[in-house]
Amino acid sequence: MAGHEHIFAKEATYRTQMADARAALLSFLEPKGWEPLHRGRRAHVSACGPIGAYNGIVDVEMVETDWNRMPAVLEPSTQFTLWCSADHTRGGMRLFADTEVYWQSPFSSLLDAIHRFLPVAWHTLERLGDSNFAADWPGPSTLPDLPPSFGPSRPRRTAGARS
Repeated sequence: MAGHEHIFAKEATYRTQMADARAALLSFLEPKGWEPLHRGRRAHVSACGPIGAYNGIVDVEMVETDWNRMPAVLEPSTQFTLWCSADHTRGGMRLFADTEVYWQSPFSSLLDAIHRFLPVAWHTLERLGDSNFAADWPGPSTLPDLPPSFGPSRPRRTAGARS
């Protein structure tokens, strides 16, 4: 089992290795009024902010969640997910978008993937309307689009949903 010192060392290394990814994501989203979001302790870059009347989120996170299996340093083959969606509060009820962009990329091409992902994600979020939101959270996304072609926005695919 990974001890605290071992986890802290990995976190520090990941932060350094993710500096360019963080800069790319924030240089696109901060001018739009978005702010960094801290989501857990593994290698990630996340931001959230307003998109019209809604709350958007963009996550770039390492797929692996088990500290015992995470590499000491991010390797070229370390897999990341790139995801965006939104939520909205209406009448005191939190509603979840039924649309997402969900890609996966190895660390070796993560910067390129981020630069390709962000315009697609932003376009998707800009097109959301009230009819895209439901009260039931659909669950965690599954089946990411993979390089080299990736994919456009689409209805959320979850463990409980049929494709």
